[in-house]
Amino acid sequence: MLLYVMCAADKYEVTVDDECTVGDLQQVIAEQIDVPVDRQKLLFKGQNLHRTPEKPLKACKVKNKSKLMLIGVAEDPQTIECKQVFGEIAKSLEKYEATLAQVPEDIRGLVRSFQATQHGTAAVLPFIYVMSFIKHVILLHTLFCMPDQLRKQGVFLVLNHSS
Repeated sequence: MLLYVMCAADKYEVTVDDECTVGDLQQVIAEQIDVPVDRQKLLFKGQNLHRTPEKPLKACKVKNKSKLMLIGVAEDPQTIECKQVFGEIAKSLEKYEATLAQVPEDIRGLVRSFQATQHGTAAVLPFIYVMSFIKHVILLHTLFCMPDQLRKQGVFLVLNHSS
């Protein structure tokens, strides 16, 4: 079904399935017009469609080539870019978390190696590298994910004093 969405002075053509709901339409609008769903007020013949996202468009008497009014503000490009950057940071932290899950076993192996070489320097260097890596991962996690919770636990202060 072809719908005309009027937003300010602009007119957009949006195509949706005949059986879609208001929420489905809002999602399509968010993707095509860059107005997030939570910022949309969607009006049609006196109805506030945005208040009933689960309702089918047919039940709202929306038909092919209907004109809907959209009141909402698109996200500014900086906000979109920030969300993308933070999404990439979150993915990186997930990779670090997987790596950190393996660290206890790696440390046990290094300790066994260290004991086997009777305190040889060959086992000390990898241990130092692992500990430095852990420190940096925790610092990244502290800065980007949980600064308040980790500061309360004293982790942030320990990292600052040890560097």
